[in-house]
Amino acid sequence: FLNDFDVIVISYEVGESKPSKMIFEELVKMSGVGASSIVFADDNSDNLEGAKEVGITTFLYEGFEKYLDQLKSVGVII
Repeated sequence: FLNDFDVIVISYEVGESKPSKMIFEELVKMSGVGASSIVFADDNSDNLEGAKEVGITTFLYEGFEKYLDQLKSVGVII
């Protein structure tokens, strides 16, 4: 499934983990796009904080159908 992502950031390689904003800063750096172009979802609201600090769009994951609707709401074509 990792082949479906443009960029993969693995915590042990960065030396940080969620919710540290440093791991999300690395994601922005590696992606080559602005933070506002990235969507991050997690089922633990605490893990969203670092991404929010960096300017990444975040969603609390509360089920697949709701997540699809959230992605569509920000213009992701599914």
